[in-house]
Amino acid sequence: MDFITITFAYKLMIWLIVASVIGVYSYEAKFLDLGGLVAAMMIGTIIFISGGLRWIAPLVLFFLLSSILTRLAASSQKSRKVEHSPRTAKQVFANGGVAAAAALGYLFYPETGMQLLFLGSLAAATSDTWSTEIGSFSKRKPRMITTFRRVDKGASGGITLTGSAGGIGGALLLGLSGMLIFTGDSLSYYTSIAIYIVIFAGLFGNIIDSLVGALLQSKFVCGVCATMTEHRLHCDEPTTHKSGIIFIDNEVVNFVCALSGGVFAFIAAQNL
Repeated sequence: MDFITITFAYKLMIWLIVASVIGVYSYEAKFLDLGGLVAAMMIGTIIFISGGLRWIAPLVLFFLLSSILTRLAASSQKSRKVEHSPRTAKQVFANGGVAAAAALGYLFYPETGMQLLFLGSLAAATSDTWSTEIGSFSKRKPRMITTFRRVDKGASGGITLTGSAGGIGGALLLGLSGMLIFTGDSLSYYTSIAIYIVIFAGLFGNIIDSLVGALLQSKFVCGVCATMTEHRLHCDEPTTHKSGIIFIDNEVVNFVCALSGGVFAFIAAQNL
């Protein structure tokens, strides 16, 4: 084997060890269920093979910090009896599938646009997750993004100032972490222009998420407690479809969010 092949194998071994440690911890901490763990390992390995270790940092940053925020939010919501279940494979692919596809695309189209598609999708997923989790600490009820009327916490399309600030912080942090995948002349380009593209891509995807959640996401009514919910089961009983498109659930909305952020960043890169 030549030096490049040996170096790649060595780095792949390091990644698999690190990923296994993070994966086992995430499973034990109930950040992921078994399917979610397998999906996360798949996405991480695809991104590593496509872009190397430097591309992994934004992904790991998004996952770990978002999982910790979710756990903190769940602890603060005990009075609302809200439980956050471990992330499933469907949830993992909804948030990270676009990033994995962008990383694969970079193998065949190694241009800045693909790098920004990758980062834009993760920035949108980060911004949305941080808005939701940090917004749960708000003492005021959120307002629906389409009508600005007060709605219950957790309602799809609801926004708060606290959550919006969290979304901005998430997009900013992910944008800064993107510097790790740029080197040389492209690093100079990124620090001067692309970081703003990634941040705005994150915020754009977050807004799209709220709009799709408010206008299109399926909503159900519990026949036991009359609560409006996104779930087909509530109080251990089937719920009744109330509004929205039946197949557009929270995972579909999250996928649209990540895709919107990625496409925004990719298009912006083409027009510079």
